[in-house]
Amino acid sequence: MLSSKSWTSHTQSLLKLTSITLLGLALTGCGFRPLYGTSDQGSSILKSLAAIDVHAKNDSIGRELEFGLENVLAYDGTDAYQLVMTYERTTRNIVIEQDQEVTRKNLQLTVNFVLRESGTNKALFKSTAFSVVGYNLVDAPFANLMSKRDANKRAVAALYDDIRAQLAIYFQRQQKS
Repeated sequence: MLSSKSWTSHTQSLLKLTSITLLGLALTGCGFRPLYGTSDQGSSILKSLAAIDVHAKNDSIGRELEFGLENVLAYDGTDAYQLVMTYERTTRNIVIEQDQEVTRKNLQLTVNFVLRESGTNKALFKSTAFSVVGYNLVDAPFANLMSKRDANKRAVAALYDDIRAQLAIYFQRQQKS
């Protein structure tokens, strides 16, 4: 015999499972498909992403963008496409104490990128991605330097998924047309 407590948890588990199943059926019925699925379309998108050779400015942020994005795209060296990126880095004071000392800043990193076909150099897709991260400033110069470096890394890392998703959506739309 089930106690009332175990009956309640069993009923809740069954309701959760039923809800998840119904949600899955509803999404399937509306035409929703995962972007990076295991279907032929999903593997074609992944192959297209892996064929993108990434180029950015040769400085610390540019190199991080370039190498990190190639890693996220699983670059395979086929060079069917080139992704050319330019970026703008801005900082803004967001916490200013009464003595005019700045204790917190926001870093905004905006990346403009163009996807080009390697053979023809034809521009296929242009877009922008941006990220905003905050960091603290203290009385220790080394701590501030490390805080700024960490903010740069977090801002760049936030851009990877956005750029990858935009490129994947572009390739998905090309397959449909």
